[in-house]
Amino acid sequence: MDIDSLINEIMPEVIDFRHTMHTIPEIAGKEFKTCREIRKRLTKISNLEVADPFLETDTVAILNGASAGKNVTLRTDIDALALEDLSGVPYISQHPGFSHACGHDAHMAMVYGAALILSRLTEKFSGSIRFVFQPGEENVAMAKDLIEAGAISNPVPDLVAALHIV
Repeated sequence: MDIDSLINEIMPEVIDFRHTMHTIPEIAGKEFKTCREIRKRLTKISNLEVADPFLETDTVAILNGASAGKNVTLRTDIDALALEDLSGVPYISQHPGFSHACGHDAHMAMVYGAALILSRLTEKFSGSIRFVFQPGEENVAMAKDLIEAGAISNPVPDLVAALHIV
């Protein structure tokens, strides 16, 4: 199966994931529902090892390739802003006064989609891919706490990638 076919196959699930994340925005360090939903979905992906939380609301998972090699870590932020959701979309925030106005719901969906696709391609790559769903990016910088807690220490990453939509 080619990559375009895989993307088309998983896209409805990725969209559903994003919509779900959009409905449950939570502020830094309080992403309890978000974390539960991420963990629930990631544990259903074959070949993916979901670690116990390093902080209360993070999720870190590892996907091993066909043989030993380098580690690529994909990181996404999961917190929301203390802003009313005025989007009017059918999947509007169910938490009054909070929204994913900065696109973190989309960031999470992209990393989740990468996990779905890459879990089907493990025989095609060496090394490992780590997926980090990081709490606290907007108002409380929790990345340092997550790193200090050991979230990216085993294996040490050779590359860490993150993104931000505009």
